[in-house]
Amino acid sequence: MEHEVTTAARATAPRLSIVVLPFISLSDDREQQYFADGITEDLTTDLSRLAEMSVISLNTAFTFRNRPADTRQIGRELGVRYVLEGSVQRSGNRVRVSAQLIDAETDTHLWADRLDSDASDLFALQNEITSRIAVALNIELVGVEAARPTVQPDASDYILRARAMYLGKVPTRQNYAEQIALYERALALDASSEKAQSFLAWQLAARVLDQMTDSATSDLARAETLANQALAASPRTALAHYTKAQVLRAQERFEEAISEIRDCARAQSQLGARDRGTRLLQVPDRVDGGGHPGAAACHPPQSPRSADLALLFLDRASASATVALCRGDPLV
Repeated sequence: MEHEVTTAARATAPRLSIVVLPFISLSDDREQQYFADGITEDLTTDLSRLAEMSVISLNTAFTFRNRPADTRQIGRELGVRYVLEGSVQRSGNRVRVSAQLIDAETDTHLWADRLDSDASDLFALQNEITSRIAVALNIELVGVEAARPTVQPDASDYILRARAMYLGKVPTRQNYAEQIALYERALALDASSEKAQSFLAWQLAARVLDQMTDSATSDLARAETLANQALAASPRTALAHYTKAQVLRAQERFEEAISEIRDCARAQSQLGARDRGTRLLQVPDRVDGGGHPGAAACHPPQSPRSADLALLFLDRASASATVALCRGDPLV
C-alpha cells in the first residue's frame, strides 16, 4: 500500500515498510535523469502491490532528492524499516543500473545488485529492470523479516516465515509440509486472517498440482473451504481470486478457474497495475497429457517458487495467457 507521511514517525516502523529514494543519474544527459526517475516511479508502484508491503509515496520520496542520504534519519522521519537507493549510468549504447537495500534501523546493507543492459529500447529496459529488482527485493525483504527474532510470534510472523520458505525455493514434499504447518499456526492465532486462509489454500492446492501429497482429496476439500472463506471476507482482493483459481485448477474445474483469473486481473488492475505484457506470469507453451495445465503454469521462469509475484504484474495480457492455457489452446 502506497501512502503519504503526514504525521510524526511511529515508534515502531511497520513490517515490510520501505521508501524508494530517487535514483541518481550519473550522466549529464537530461534523458538519463528522466530514465532514472522512471525507474524510481516504477519500483514505487510495483513494490506497493506486493502483499503486506507498505511503500512511501513517490511525492514524499522525491522530497529527498539532492539531500544527504542519512538512512537512519530517513527511517525515523518516514517511519520505515528499509531504504532502497540506486543510480543509473549510460555509456554508449549500454546502461548500468545499480541498486542497494539498506536497513534504516542499523544503516547496514542487506542486498545490492548491478544490472547491465542494451539501451536501444529504454522503456522495455525500464520494465525489465524494475521487474528484476522487485522480484529480488520481495524475496530478500520477506526473508529478512522472517528471520527477525520475535518473543511472541503473531499470525503475520508465521505467514512471513512460510512465504520465506516458498519464494525462490524448489518445491519438495517436506517444504510443502513445513509451509502448511506455519500457515496452520498463523490461522490458529487469527482464524479470520484472509491472508492466512488464502496462502494456506494456495499451498494445499499447489502440492496437489505438483503431485506431492498422499491426501489430495482432503487437501482440496480444505483448500476449497479456506478459499471460499477468504473470498467471502475480501471479494475484491486479487490474492483471494488467484487462490480460488488455483484450487479450481487442481479440481479440474477449468472454466470456473478462468472466471476467477479474470476477476483476479480486474482486481489487480483496480490497484493501478500498468497494462503491459508481464514476464512474471509466463506460462508453458503446452499442456500436460490430460489436456490441462501442469503445475508449472503457476511458476514463472525467473524463480522456481515465486508464483505469488504473479500478482505483482498480473494484467489482462497475462490473464489471457492463463485463459488460453486452461482451455488447452496453443499460446502464440
